[in-house]
Amino acid sequence: MSIEKYIKNNQNKNFFSNGGYTLLFAVLISSLMLSIGVAVFNIAIKEFKLSSTGRESQFAFYAADTGTECALYWDLKFAAFSTTSPLGSLDCGGNSLSVTNTNPSPNIYHSKFRILFSPEPYCVDVIVMKEDIGGTQIRTDIQAFGRNSCVVGSPRRVERAIRVRY
Repeated sequence: MSIEKYIKNNQNKNFFSNGGYTLLFAVLISSLMLSIGVAVFNIAIKEFKLSSTGRESQFAFYAADTGTECALYWDLKFAAFSTTSPLGSLDCGGNSLSVTNTNPSPNIYHSKFRILFSPEPYCVDVIVMKEDIGGTQIRTDIQAFGRNSCVVGSPRRVERAIRVRY
């Protein structure tokens, strides 16, 4: 059968009537694949942010731990935060620190200092509270607030605290 005869016999038939379904199916599959790709990308971004926050939280914890260890060392070794004659400065990790001492009530003594870790952005604020509970007994409470960033308005600022009481 010749091509001209074939075309003449099938002139009234639409050869492309099923072609629209193929295009619709291709668009549907492409949309589905794009949706799956976007969902996987969103999950990956959230996981990245979560792991980043966990890492920054660890830095804040290490800063708080450093501040606690520094206060414990100076209190136990040199009685730096004594109720009678507290020190005005001390040295932690090569940093010379200024200590602020206050006496909010007759039997409570507060000492505060801050460690800035240079060149890192981490810092820790340490509060040592001594309370005279009678006789020769003194209760000591050390609170260290470690931060991954010392910038107050930072949106990713994380703070971790450690409290030691003896």
